[in-house]
Amino acid sequence: MWTMRNLKLLLVTEYFWPDQAGTGHLLSALMAYLKQHHGDWLIDVLTTRRLYRGSPNEALPKAEVWQGIRIKRLSSLRSGRDSFLRRAFSDLLFSIRATIRVVVSGHDVIVLVTNPPLMPLLVALLGSLRRQRLLYIIHDLYPDVPVALGLWRADSLFVRFLVKLQKVALRKAQRVVVLGRCMREHLINAYGIEPGKIEVIPNWATLPAEDPTSKSARSGATFNVVYSGNLGQFHDFQTILNGAELLRDHPFIRFYIVGDGARANWLHEEVARRGLSNVTLRSFLPDMEFRQLLLDAHLGLVTLEPRMEGLGVPSKTYNLLAMGILLLAILGENSEVARIIDEHQLGYRVDHGDAASLARCILDAHNNPEKWAEMSNRAFAYAKREAVLDRAAHQYAQVLKTIVSLP
Repeated sequence: MWTMRNLKLLLVTEYFWPDQAGTGHLLSALMAYLKQHHGDWLIDVLTTRRLYRGSPNEALPKAEVWQGIRIKRLSSLRSGRDSFLRRAFSDLLFSIRATIRVVVSGHDVIVLVTNPPLMPLLVALLGSLRRQRLLYIIHDLYPDVPVALGLWRADSLFVRFLVKLQKVALRKAQRVVVLGRCMREHLINAYGIEPGKIEVIPNWATLPAEDPTSKSARSGATFNVVYSGNLGQFHDFQTILNGAELLRDHPFIRFYIVGDGARANWLHEEVARRGLSNVTLRSFLPDMEFRQLLLDAHLGLVTLEPRMEGLGVPSKTYNLLAMGILLLAILGENSEVARIIDEHQLGYRVDHGDAASLARCILDAHNNPEKWAEMSNRAFAYAKREAVLDRAAHQYAQVLKTIVSLP
């Protein structure tokens, strides 16, 4: 019988240390924490030799040991802004190579994540032939995401085939981890997954060394509304710009949109066309500049396209709360972020397209500094209580214990 002692764990992911962005950063921190607190576990990682953002100064080694974790890296054909076909072929190649290595491995539990999307489907399909136990962590669900964005047709043969594969992966996994309750409900309703095998474990944030709410209000002469992250197709920038246009006559209110992505050029063109002098666009900032941006921020924008709710939870949510920044969410009321705001009074939520309400919320936060300070304190307290690594890692360890104990 398998036990937690001397557990052999294999994580398969496209991105891992030294990646400092998104999934790679989170998974690296999680595995390092588990290894530190469970020294008798053997933790291996199978990943690629590329980073999510940027390129390493030197080629990453094919194999190395980091924090007691053995890392093996496979080459990748991806190099940045690749064509769809090149990305698809690269992801397929990694998925096949990773699946072969998983099937012949002798690990007790295989941890799968949704990057690249096809990889967990193949591993679950073939890995189950050797009765390998699977923990499936879902950050973005495919093919649901491209269907929701209108990129793929739901009734196409290709999508229906992927849906069947996804059902197999979800049912073969001993446990499935999602980031929010809305995602859990989607898996139950859309895929018929047993509620008892789905665990909700949110992502986490790194808390600042000093309490960011020690001052009752942010310093500076302006009231800053900040969006940071991917400037992609998942986000409702139209409502943000319309709100900025309504507030153009309020010089004390400033919008900052920081990041890069598919809609970066469109944003620059649109801000210039409308003459929005109250909107500042920046690419990704160095760590110190980004930290200062957050220290000066009063409201943090969080948004997803309407049909994307239930398919993901923006990780920036917890980074904002950890800095004592109120959330200003352009989301439906059933999304995880909307529920957090409503249950704990950590900011504001407006519907997609409702720029007038967006502007009113910003003015309400600006005109009521005591209310803002009270919510800021609650935001930081929530992050300290609910969105920290040790809490999430403990939950993951409990899930792994459950998987090992299953007959």
